[in-house]
Parts: sequence; C-alpha cells; structure tokens
Amino acid sequence: MDSFKLLSLLKTCISSKSLVKGKLIHQKVISLGLQNNVSICKSLISFYFSSHLHDSAYRVFNTIEHPLDISLWNGLMAAYAKSFMYFEALELFQRLWEYPYLKPNSFTYPSVLKACGGLGNVGYGKMIHTHLIKVGSLYDVVVASSLVGMYAKCSMFDQATRMFDEMPERDVACWNTVISCYYQDGRAEKALELLGKMRDAGFEPNSVTLTVAISSCARLMDLERGKEIHGELVKDGIVLDGFFGSALVDMYGKCGCLEMAKEVFEQIPEKGVVTWNSMISGYSSVGDSRSCIELFRRMNAEGIKPSLTTLSSILMACSRSAQLQYGKFIHGYIIRNMIGADIFVNNCLIDLYFKCGNFHSAESIFEMMPKTDVVSWNVMISGFVSVGKYFDALITYEDMIKAGLNPDAVTFSSVLAACSQLAALEKGKEIHNSITQSSLERNEVVMGALLDMYAKCGAVDEAFRIFCNLPERDLVSWTSMITAYGSHGRALEALSLFGEMQKSSSKPDAVTFLAVLSACSHGGLVDEGCYYFNQMTSEHDIKPQLEHYSCLIDLLGRAGRLHEAYEFVQSNPETREDVGLLSTLFSACRLHKCLELGEKIAELLIKKDPDDSPTYIVLSNMYASAKKWDKVRKVKSNVHDFGMKFGVIAEEQFRCHEQAPTKTPSPESYPIVGNLLGFLRNRHRFHDWVADMLSQTPSSTLQVNSFLNLSQGVCTANPVNIQHLLHSNFHNYIKGSRFQENLHELLGTGIFSVDAHLWNLQRKISSHEFSTNSLKQHISDVVTSQLSHNLLPCLSNACNQNQIVDLQDILQRFTFSNICKIAFGVDITTLQNSGFVQAFDDAVEICSSRLLSPIPNVWKIKRLLNVGSEKRLKEAIDVVNDFAMEIIKSKERQRHNSSENRGKSKDLLSRFMSKTWEMEFEDQDQKRKFLRDIIISFVLAGKDSTSTALTWFFWLINGHPRCLRLILDEVSRLESFNYDELRELNYLHAALSESLRLFPPVPINSKLTVDDDVWPDGTQVRKGWFADYSAYGRMEKVWGPDCREFKPERWLDDEGVFKPCDQFRFPVFHCGPRMCLGKEMAYVQMKSVVVALMRGFEILAVDGGASAEKMMNPPYILTLNLKMKGGFLVKLKKRNDLI
Repeated sequence: MDSFKLLSLLKTCISSKSLVKGKLIHQKVISLGLQNNVSICKSLISFYFSSHLHDSAYRVFNTIEHPLDISLWNGLMAAYAKSFMYFEALELFQRLWEYPYLKPNSFTYPSVLKACGGLGNVGYGKMIHTHLIKVGSLYDVVVASSLVGMYAKCSMFDQATRMFDEMPERDVACWNTVISCYYQDGRAEKALELLGKMRDAGFEPNSVTLTVAISSCARLMDLERGKEIHGELVKDGIVLDGFFGSALVDMYGKCGCLEMAKEVFEQIPEKGVVTWNSMISGYSSVGDSRSCIELFRRMNAEGIKPSLTTLSSILMACSRSAQLQYGKFIHGYIIRNMIGADIFVNNCLIDLYFKCGNFHSAESIFEMMPKTDVVSWNVMISGFVSVGKYFDALITYEDMIKAGLNPDAVTFSSVLAACSQLAALEKGKEIHNSITQSSLERNEVVMGALLDMYAKCGAVDEAFRIFCNLPERDLVSWTSMITAYGSHGRALEALSLFGEMQKSSSKPDAVTFLAVLSACSHGGLVDEGCYYFNQMTSEHDIKPQLEHYSCLIDLLGRAGRLHEAYEFVQSNPETREDVGLLSTLFSACRLHKCLELGEKIAELLIKKDPDDSPTYIVLSNMYASAKKWDKVRKVKSNVHDFGMKFGVIAEEQFRCHEQAPTKTPSPESYPIVGNLLGFLRNRHRFHDWVADMLSQTPSSTLQVNSFLNLSQGVCTANPVNIQHLLHSNFHNYIKGSRFQENLHELLGTGIFSVDAHLWNLQRKISSHEFSTNSLKQHISDVVTSQLSHNLLPCLSNACNQNQIVDLQDILQRFTFSNICKIAFGVDITTLQNSGFVQAFDDAVEICSSRLLSPIPNVWKIKRLLNVGSEKRLKEAIDVVNDFAMEIIKSKERQRHNSSENRGKSKDLLSRFMSKTWEMEFEDQDQKRKFLRDIIISFVLAGKDSTSTALTWFFWLINGHPRCLRLILDEVSRLESFNYDELRELNYLHAALSESLRLFPPVPINSKLTVDDDVWPDGTQVRKGWFADYSAYGRMEKVWGPDCREFKPERWLDDEGVFKPCDQFRFPVFHCGPRMCLGKEMAYVQMKSVVVALMRGFEILAVDGGASAEKMMNPPYILTLNLKMKGGFLVKLKKRNDLI
C-alpha cells in the first residue's frame, strides 16, 4: 500500500470521524516504515486533533527523526491554535528555534499571534511584532491581519487600528478585525463608519462583517441603519444563518421592534440557543414575561437546552413585570435541574423576589447561596431599600463588610439611600469616610447619593460642600441641592442657586422647577413663585404637571390670595375640575375662614363626587365655626348614608356637642363626677357597657368625661375613625404621658410606651428580627419543646389523677415560660413557683389598676407615702430589675469571653445586644437599661395575650360542639407540626380569629391627642384629650346582627379558605405603623397549642362553656388583658376519638 492510498484513507477517517479505522491506518504506517513521511504525519496529526486526542497528535510529531519541514510545524501549531491550546502552540514555536535551518514563514506567524491573543500575552506578541518588522514580513496581508487581531484580542484597540491604518494592503478578514475592534471598544458609530470605507475600497462585506454591523446598530439603537443592512441582505438573497440571524433578532429587540424581531426569528431555519436567547432578551427588555415563558416552553419542546443566559433573561422579565408566578416557574426549573450554584442566576432570583415584594424568599435564597459576590450583596441592599426595609439594608451592608468584601459605587449609592430615608446622619458620615478610603470621591453617582443623604438628614451645609466639590454638576445634583435648601426653609439660597444653574450648561427640567416652586411655597415667596411658574412655561417651554399647579395653588392659598388661586384654577381646562387642586384650595378656605369661596368649591367637589364625606365634614365645620346652624342642618339633610351615620361637631364656647341626625345616647355624665357613676355600676361588665354605648351612637363614637373633669376624651369603634387614628393621622396620636406615667416602672422606655425617635429606633430593630427565618424557627422550637416538656406532662398528670384544673392559669404559666425562653434565652420553670413570675404578675396587676382607675392619680399619693399597692409595686419592680439585669450582664460576659459565639444566640436579648453593640450610649448602665426595657416590653406582650386568647377559645368551643367537631376533623388530617401545615388549618384559623373578635386580649387601647383634629365622621378631638378605640367586636354596624354569636364561618370563603379581614375593622393586633410584629407567630403558637391539646385530651368545662346567656354577660375581670373571672376550670379525659 503506497503513501497516496494511505493519505486518501486518512482523509476519509477525518471526515467520518472513525477513530478505530484511523488507528489501524496509523499502525499500517508504522509497519510500512512511513512514520517520517511529512504528508502522512500532517494527516495523522489532523486526524488525532479532529478526534480530540491531542497527546497522540504530539507523539506522531515527536516520532519524526528529523522534523525539518516547516509545514509540519505550521500544521501542528495551527491545530493547537484552532483547538484553543494556545500555551502548547507557543511552546512549539519556542522549540522551533532549536532548528536554525528552519525559518518561520507567513503560515507560522498567524497561529503564533492567535495564541498570543488567546492568552492575552501582549508582551510576547509585541516581541513577534518587532521580529516581523526586522524580517520584513509585515507586508504579508495575512500576517499583518493576524497582528491586528492579536492587539484586538488583548484589548489594545488603538494599537490595532494604527496597525490597520499603516497596512499597504488589506483583505476582508483584516477589515472585519478592525470593525470588531471598534465595536468591542464601545465605538459602534466608528465601526459603522469603517463599514462604509470598506465598501468604498471595493471589499464586499461577508456575514462576519454584517453581524458586527448589525450589533453596532443594536448598541446605538439605530433602527433605520439596521433595517438598511437587513434590506441589503434580503436583496442579495442571503439566507439567514443562526449567527447572523441572532444579531438581527437582537437588534430589532433592543430597538423595541419586537414584531420584526419575531418575524426574523421565525425565518431562521436552525435556531441555536443564542438565537433563542436573543428573542427572549428582546421580550425581557420590555418586561413581557408571558412571551418569554412561551418561548422557554418551545425551546424545551424542540430539545434546546436553556442556558444560564436564557434563565437570567426570563427572570429579569419577571422582575420588570412583577410576575411572581412566572418567576416561581423558572425558580422551580432551576431547582429541579440543580442550577442553584450559579451566582448570576441567584442574583436575578433575589432581585425578582424583592421586586415582587417577597423579601423573605429573597433572604432565604441569599442565605443558601454557596458563593456570593459584590453584586449579590448589592442586590440584597438595594432590594431592602426598594421595599422600605432601610434598617435591614444597613445591617446587610455591615454583614458585607464583615464578610471581607469591598463595597463598590452601587453599594455605597444604595446604602446612602437607606441612610437618607432613616435620617441616619452619623451612619451616613461613617459611609462617607469609607467612600474616601475607597477612592470614589470622584464618582458622580456616589457623590450625588452622598449629597442627597446629607440634604435629607438636614445637614444642608455639608450637602453644599459636597455639591461644590463635585467633579461635574449635572441636572440631578443641581436639583437635589435646590430641593435641600427649599425643604429646610432656606428659600432665598435655593433661588440663588437656581440662578447659578441657569448660567451653567445644565438646563432645568420639570423636576427642577417643582423644587423651585416648593422652595417658594416653604418660604412664603408668593410673587417669586408666580414669576418662576411663568418662566417655566414661557422661557423653557415646559408644560406644567399637576404637581406644579398644586404647589402654586398651595402657595397662593397659604398667603390668603384665595380668589386669585381660584381664578387661576378655573382659567385652565386641565385644572378647573381637578379634585386634588380644588381640595387644596378648599382647605385654604377653611384655614382663612373664607366661607363664600369655600361654598363654591364645595359645590364643585360634591358635583364631582356626591359621596365625598370629607367635603361635607369640612363644609359643615366651616358653617359651625361661623355659627350658621341652619346651614349645618341643611348639609346634614343632604348627606348620604356612608355606612355609618354622619355626625358633625358644633363648636360652642369650650364644650363640644355632637350634632347628629338622631338623638345620640351617651354614658351618663354628671357635674363633678363625670361618668364615674356609670363606670361603678358597670365595672363588672365594663367592655360590654362601652360596646352598648358605642352601638347606640350614630357613628359608633362617644365622648367620655372623668371624675372632676381631670381628663376628657373620645372612644370609637368606627373602622373609618380607627384608620384615621392609627394610620392616616398616626403622628397626631401618641402613647403620651398618661400611659407612660402609669407603666413607667414596668416598661421604662420600651417600645410599647414611647413615641417618636425612641419608638422608631426600637421598631426598626424589632421588625428586622421578627422578619428573619431564624427567629421564626427559634420560636417554633421553643413552643414545641415547652409543649412536650412542660404543658403536656402537666395536663397528663391532672388527667391521670382526675383533677379539676384552672386551664387559664396553666396556659398563663406556659406562655410566660415560652416568652422568657424566647426573650431572655432562660428556661424558667413557670409551671412551678418562681419569685420572678410572681413579681412580674404583681407589677402588671398594679400598673394596670393605675391605668384603669376611674379616679386618676390617686396612686401618686400612695407612691409618695410608699404604702399599699405602691409599696408592693416597688418591691416587685426590684425583683424584675434584678432578674433582667443579671441575665444582661451574663450575656455581656459571654459575648466578651467568646467572640465566636456572637450572633449565634437565638433569643431576642442576644439579638438586640448585637444590634446595639455599636450604638452610642452615655454609659454601660444606660445601655443595659435600654435592653431591659425593650425585652420586658416583649415579655409583657407575650405573657398574657396568647394565654388569654386560648382560654376564651377553649371556653367558646366547649359551648359549640359542631365547631369542635369541624376543628377535630381538620386537626386529625395534620401529619406534623411544621409551619406550612399549621398555616393550612383554615377552619382553626377562622375559629381563633372569631374568638379574638369576641374576646380580644386587649379590648381597648388609648392614645393622647397632640393637636386638635376632626375625625372622618365629624367628631372633633381636642389637644390633650385621650383617644380610645375599642377592639371588642360587638358592633352590629360593623359585624352585622349576629355580632354576639360565635360563627367561624364568617371568616371563610365559599371554598372554605380563610379570608382576612380589614385591619381597621378587626384591630385586635393594632393597626397602621404600630401593627403587632408577632401576629403571625401568635397564630402559629396558638395553633400548635390547640392541636397538641385537642389531639391528646377532651377538655370539658366545669361550667359547660359558652352559652347564649353567658355570651351576653361573659365572666371577665377588668385588667389590661381580658382575663376570665375565677379562671377556667376544666376536667381532662384522654382523647380516643381521633384516627
């Protein structure tokens, strides 16, 4: 067999990729002694490279005794370069110099230069360049093109283009390389310009050229030029391949022409994953998650495996459209296919959950990530900021620093935004120092965020210093500084700065003028405000938005130029019927007592919305202030029924009398004694008495007078009023001195007795902790442990001995044990006697009696004399303080001695100690007092609330056997006590909610009024009055005629699924900003106890439980919590009726 036959057979093996036949031919070559034949060796090398057997190819080369044919070297180097084995290619080139008779030629250098580019070894490439100049090989167009390509691959684009410009002769490949250089260097416009020069030089662009050109159009979002190139392709009859077709789809997608992108996409015969990704990316850019999912399903159906880019694009589409269900679908695919380790995909998932408001899931994904990068932390920080969890953003930033990562510009911008919202100036200054250390003082985005932080924290002068040092002042920085001056009452400085801005290159926009008008409004600069409004429209051709009109109307209204403001509103068709502007002007009429114009505006507002109750209320109050009682009655006669009777308040001297359509009963009020006699007669049924009185008033609101008129106030059960009290006008109603005085010894400055800054601080710390999965798990573990080790053994013992037990007392001790373990991390055996337990009970009882006493302040005399209950309180508080302080000091010692365990403790005290570690206190005692107060507050909240709720629940269930049976049926299907299964107990959840409605643990809550106010139903509340709201759900107007009946079904929809109630209708867990943080956990704890007890025992009430008669006058005692009078006596039997 001759060499020609062997060469032919080897070519056949290469094309058919037949490894076995190729190896047989290789053996034949050796047996024939042809292993030194250059042509056969080159073919063998090609064969082994095509089979990815690179070592075998190299062995073929090494078997040649005298490899003196340069084409053999060139072939192996080319094979190495083609297979991305760049290091091996350069090694072989080095070895070539060992043979002085062998000279590299124009076929050698392209492979070597490609290897240099692939390795980014520009030093070696430059050495080759110098050698090429010396030997005169730069005139070879292929070599010169390869050199241009090497510089381009090493990102030395200027050198590459210089080489290109110096080339005497060029080919298409060289043009393509330089056009790609410009594109990769971000100079897409230059790339398209070079395409035109290429054509002028007589070269016809190929698919590579046109692909780069189309990509350049996409980057420039130049749809017209992209269409021109596409048209040329169609005209020339060029068939779309996957590579070029993908570029076209990408271009149309980025230019927002998705219909055309889809048309091109469908024309591509063989679509690779890049093509699919281009189409999905187009839909993703506009947030069309539905189309992305449809394409994803088509991909799978056609056997195309999605890449990480595919998944990331779909997740970004779901983030943009806030389509969580589609995002969860992709998340499920990621989990099933075990792709969870990719950082970028996880970052997209975190962003998705934040954008959809599910920050708990975002946290969980982040915590489970095997590896994170700076982007991961940035997504977490910016995500917390986007959902208003600013304190969590700061904590995440601190954790990032502790993890050893260096923040970048995005990190600092996000964390400064959190500081801005929290007005955390000191933290902002600390971050400013970090920015300086990171050499980011010249970064415009970071410095803009820093300026905004100082401005919003009130440090306007510091903000101005930042502004002056900005490397370049853009529109945003000018506007931010003007806003800062304006919002802090420095209107003249704001206008002066605006004057400077107009002289600069930055031109004001609508937002800038809004800042200027706002500054005029805050500074009372009426004429200036009018001047700049006119300047905005006439000189800058900016069309005013409603915000601009509102600012100007507010400015004129404050200045009392009401008729001028009204004429301005009526002169513009776009504003004459705008409710917001008319309402602003209407409020100004009330302020300036301009009744005539107010009537005219009220008529317009009522015409727009006849059911607009605030307009009627304000109008009637204006009439009342002017003593036009006939007009007051006329307003009332025209009022519709808004779900509650409409009441108005007429001001007459210093006394307020409710003016209502019908006579309004109120608690008996007598001179000197006020409502004292009514209270004494009804103290055994106080909450029902209050409910009776409220139900008889037109708007479920009444006025209360105390003994000697020492205090006055109002009480309401009207959901609209409660929303106003706890949410809409939250800052006007505080805990106040009355509450703080009565509970100061017990709660100190804890979260439940403070307002303003102290409340904000503690709320932020607490809300973060209560949202963590680790605390939820800790609470679940504590409850499960206490059930199995304390409560169930105690009840089993009573059951075995056939004892009658007080379930209320046992549950109180159980929940107290729970909360102490959760709060302090201490396992006190509260099912037995404990000094701390008794002291805490005494302290709560005495402080409660102070608060509920019908004759205020008597306790102060007792305290002064140190007698009776006040003496017992002092002794009890000493025990509570000693107990709490000893634990705090113990935790401090543990923290000091073992830094490794910091942050690992699960109890609330340890968590709060970690949060306060870097907070500033006057001394260590003050810090301990802060911790003591906040922890004792949570102990108080968790001690009796849950046990009280459970006591009434079991009492109600005993009197309602049908409900009991339904709960037992649901409980019997439960497989475990885990959180998710407990959540699915819909009927039990409904029954617990119904029990809480009828017997709320805290039936009445009190606030102090900061400034005079008018409630939505017309009730006028004076500064210094107490404002109470009743959570005692016995209002027929709110809950219907069956309001006193126990009906869990009212909480279920047609499919038996629990349907939540409006929080202001059901304010058992408070509402608005002070909404109970532990609501969800309370339900889980109650469900756990109910399931455990019902599975183990039949609980039989000695008194038979709830009945219709008992429901009318339920047996409770008057304390802060609605405790059952005489306890809840039960007998227990082992349950045998569950499967």
